[in-house]
Order: sequence, then C-alpha cells, then structure tokens
Amino acid sequence: MPPRKRRPPPPIDPVDLDGDVKPIRWMLRDTLRLAGRTLLVGASGAGKSWVALDLCLAVCTGQRWMGLLPAPIERPVMYVDEETSAETMLNRIEMLCRGRDIDRHALASTGLLVLFSDSSLANPRSWKLLKLEIAKREPCLIVIDTATRIVRGDESKAGDVAYFWSECNQLRDLSRPLFTYPWGEDDEPLPKPEERPAAALLLLHHSGWQDATRPRGLSDWRGGCDVEIGVAHHEIRWNKVRDGVER
Repeated sequence: MPPRKRRPPPPIDPVDLDGDVKPIRWMLRDTLRLAGRTLLVGASGAGKSWVALDLCLAVCTGQRWMGLLPAPIERPVMYVDEETSAETMLNRIEMLCRGRDIDRHALASTGLLVLFSDSSLANPRSWKLLKLEIAKREPCLIVIDTATRIVRGDESKAGDVAYFWSECNQLRDLSRPLFTYPWGEDDEPLPKPEERPAAALLLLHHSGWQDATRPRGLSDWRGGCDVEIGVAHHEIRWNKVRDGVER
C-alpha cells in the first residue's frame, strides 16, 4: 500500500502593517476584553467563586464591578459550576444581590444562567451539550468553576494544558454576542456575527501549595491567559495584563 500523502500546511497570512488598527472590544473597559481568556487564581476558600459571581452580576445588570470598573450595557452570562451545590450557589447569589440592591428573581430575565453538569473534557457527551448551550444562548461572558474539573489529563503536562486551552478557545468562539457599548466611538454594534468578537472566558483555578500567587501546575496556565487575577487574604491583584491597564 503506497504511503499516504500529507496535506501541505495552511498558508500563514502576514500581518497587514498598512491596515487599519481595530479597537479592542472591552467587556470591562481597559481591563477585560471580549475574546479574552482570564484566569482567576486563588487557594481553596480564598473567595474565587464570590469574586466571579459578583463579576457576573455586574455584567448581566450593567453595573460596576468592585465599585471601580464600568461594565457595558447588560448582556447574558453563563456560569458553569462544577464544584458548588445548587443550594450554596443560590445563597451566595442572594447575598450578592442584596449587596447590589438587585432583585434576584429578575436575574433570569437579565441573562444570568448557572449550569451544574459534568462538563469535563473526559466526558465528550456533556462537553458537546455545553457547546450547544453556549451556541444557543450566546453569552458575552463564560465562567468555568473550576478549570481542574474540566481539564483532561494532568494539569502539569504541557500537552494536556495546551489541549485544554484549545478546547476553551472553541467554547469562547461559539458565542458571538451582539454587543453595544455605552461609551465613545464604540457605541455601534457589529451586526454580522462573523465581525463580532467572541465571548470573554473566565476560568477559576487553584493556586500552588507553595506559592499562593501563581496558578497550580505548569507555567503554561499563566502563559495561556490574557489576564491573571489573584485572590488571597481578601485582596484582589492583577498578576498579568496583556491588554489594558494593570490594577
């Protein structure tokens, strides 16, 4: 049997240095951008889920986050929870709503969706169902709590971490929300789905045992994200910001 011919690699398009510079589409202005990947890192019990939930409430209701960062006009948010029980999650949302003076019962209409499922990469069926749900609802923010529950293989192996980031890119690209900005020159929505930026992705991940300021496992966790936020001792720190302004 003759050897199978390999397909030539796809051409690599060079950067058009004479082209127009496109503005960054922010989910939270000058901090978290659409189509970006953010890693929220902290030890168990540090409050990562609280921080992520508060961000979700800010985005889906159009309020400020942490009292500092203005969110755009409200858009749907999807929170994929792999660790917390439904009762605990509901209690946390209730307390955060009270602090923000939000009617919890109105969140369904504003676009907050919390999913409880075994959406591990090791479970192809549930992962496929998660993709279908994202494509259907088109959230502007997708939160995964936690990355450890999703990753297939070893979080300390480069191949497994690279595969995880690749799959997360697919999740993010499934949603192309019609996004409207309340500020400046970016206040016009992009009508065509192919022209719209993908959703923002927020991944919760545990910190290392010996160093609470860095993600647990391989250094590729930090290298693969655009923004890394650390949560420790009731403090929130921006450990890495690829685009935007460090806080």
